[in-house]
Amino acid sequence: MLSSTWYFSEISSLRFCLQVALLRAHAGEHLIMGVARRSLGVKEVLLLGNDAIIPRNTPEVEIGRVASRILDELVQPMKDVQMDDSEFACLKAIVFFDPGKDLHLLCHLVLFFMDFLEDFIIYLFIVHPIS
Repeated sequence: MLSSTWYFSEISSLRFCLQVALLRAHAGEHLIMGVARRSLGVKEVLLLGNDAIIPRNTPEVEIGRVASRILDELVQPMKDVQMDDSEFACLKAIVFFDPGKDLHLLCHLVLFFMDFLEDFIIYLFIVHPIS
């Protein structure tokens, strides 16, 4: 799920129990973000990892309400900004290292990823803009 984050030395140097705690603390958010990312290429449905779909207008009212929120609050904004893989990885890292839920020690990692994302956006839109 988060294999790309283990390449950073700060993460691999954390105690194993802290790595497991981080995974447990944010597994739900990462599952929902993965569903949103997979659903970018389809319309009005959520595409699950097993290729099953959840339509916005499913007969189950509560599931439809959740699907609509994911489509409106995650999928559509990701489509609007044409989020690429690098930006998505940075967003996942920011969610993963949310210091509000975990140790204050991880705050510097959030700042690192936010700086990286800012540099990437500057490069993408100012230094090397897409025509």
